[in-house]
Amino acid sequence: MYMYGSMDYIQILFSSQSITDLISRIDAIKTLTNYDKGILDELLRIENEIADKKQKIENDKIALENLKKESNDTIATQVDAKKEKQNLMAAMYDDKSGLEAELAAEEAESAAIQKLILAEMDPSRNFQNKKGYYLWPTPGYKHLTSNFGYRIHPIYGYRIFHSGVDIGAANKSKIISPGNGIVILAKYYGGYGNAVIIDMGGGVTMLFGHCSSLNVKKGDYVVAGQIIAHVGSTGASTGPHLHFEVRQNGTAVNPLPWVIY
Repeated sequence: MYMYGSMDYIQILFSSQSITDLISRIDAIKTLTNYDKGILDELLRIENEIADKKQKIENDKIALENLKKESNDTIATQVDAKKEKQNLMAAMYDDKSGLEAELAAEEAESAAIQKLILAEMDPSRNFQNKKGYYLWPTPGYKHLTSNFGYRIHPIYGYRIFHSGVDIGAANKSKIISPGNGIVILAKYYGGYGNAVIIDMGGGVTMLFGHCSSLNVKKGDYVVAGQIIAHVGSTGASTGPHLHFEVRQNGTAVNPLPWVIY
C-alpha cells in the first residue's frame, strides 16, 4: 500500500489499468484513509493527554507556591508572636517589683479586712441563721468563674490565695442578703471596689465585692432575700461578677458549704 508514495488519491485512481485494478486501488485507499484517521485520533489523544499533564503541572506549581507563601506567613506569624511574648516577658520582669508591691498591698488589704471584721462584729449576736441554709446571693446566676483557695491571679498572673468565690453575673443584676444580719461595712474599699460586709451573728460575716452600686449603709439591719447591692466590676476586677466571701471570726472559709447552692 505504500508503493504509491505521496501521490494524490485521485491520481492513484486515474492511473488504474483495469476495473479490477481500480477496485483494488479503491480498497487500498479506504484502508489508508482508515489508517490515517487512526493515526490522527491517536495524535489528538496524545496531544490532549500532554495538555492535561501540562495543566496539572501548572496547577501543582501554583499549589506549591501557595503552600510556600502560607508556610512563610506562618513562620512570620510565629516569629511575631515570639517577639511579642519576649516583649511581654521583658515588660513583666521590668515591672516585677510593681506587681509584687500590688500583691503585697492586696494581702495587706485582706489582713485589714480581717482586722475590721474582728473589730466590728459581735459574736454574741444571734439572727437565727444556719450553716447550709443561707440563700444564694445572686438569684439566677450560679456559674463560678473562680473557686475558693489558691489560684492564678487574673490580673497579676501570680499564684495567690483566693479568699472567696467569684460568681459570673450580668452587670447591675441584684445581690441579696443570704441571711439576717447587721451591715458593718458599705463603701468603696480598695481592690474590693464597692463592698458590703454583713455580720450574720455567731462570728460569721459575709462580704460582697466589686458591686456597681450599694443599697444599704453601715448599721442597717437586713433580712434574708433583701437586695443589698448590684453586680459590677469596681476595684481590682476584669469584668462584672460578685466576689463573695464567708469568714468565721475573721478567717476566710469556703462559702459553698454555707449556702443553698
